[in-house]
Amino acid sequence: VDVDGIDAAHKLTLLVAMAFGAELTFKDIPTEGIRELTPLDFEAAKEFGYRIKLLGIAKLREDEDGGERIEARVHPTMIPASSLLAKVDGAMNAIAVHGDAVGPTLFYGAGAGELPTASAVVADTMEIAREIRRGTAGRVAPLSYMPDALQVKPLVPLGELLARSYLVFSVLDCPGVLGQIASALGETGISIESVLQKWQSRSGGPVPIVVLTHPARELAIQHALAEIDRLPEVTAPTRLVRIEEDF
Repeated sequence: VDVDGIDAAHKLTLLVAMAFGAELTFKDIPTEGIRELTPLDFEAAKEFGYRIKLLGIAKLREDEDGGERIEARVHPTMIPASSLLAKVDGAMNAIAVHGDAVGPTLFYGAGAGELPTASAVVADTMEIAREIRRGTAGRVAPLSYMPDALQVKPLVPLGELLARSYLVFSVLDCPGVLGQIASALGETGISIESVLQKWQSRSGGPVPIVVLTHPARELAIQHALAEIDRLPEVTAPTRLVRIEEDF
């Protein structure tokens, strides 16, 4: 299991090169794993009509001056339960591609296990043998771009990301806490879409407050969470899961 998202970051590095001709390493990609998620998060996601998946996401951004930047990130993501990616489970992997002309496509298959891995190794070995027999090499670029055609393209800072967010606050069960959280979010321009607070503490300990936000900049979200986590009524760092609707 790719608990920390490292395997996904390696794969996304290759996919970014194949799709956009961009040269980067997996260490350049902001990466978060699933280690901090709890059963509450999956229960709440289901209640809101989502599922949580560890996704590697890459998008090409064209700036007003004609320059290109790459948005690349790996993290747990809430996606609509009705989407095809939401139904990918177990050892199966999927790649969703949005093309300018072809539109949305999905590639689906086994991504782990001895037989799928052996099949990929044998396929690569056969291709090398064919190249040797032809007396040629590199007839087809392994990354769809020839190595000297790859270009270093700047990454979009994570702070520029505009998205809805799922937030879980662990707070003491006392009056006024939700108001303080809403005030801190509002001060940075973040609007609340939904609030879920149905869990109660049986021993007087902390309780979770789940919030879905309207679209907001990541930089504003992080600033608000830093303020909220300093409140004496907040007992643990806030959990954040980003929401993507287009998968």
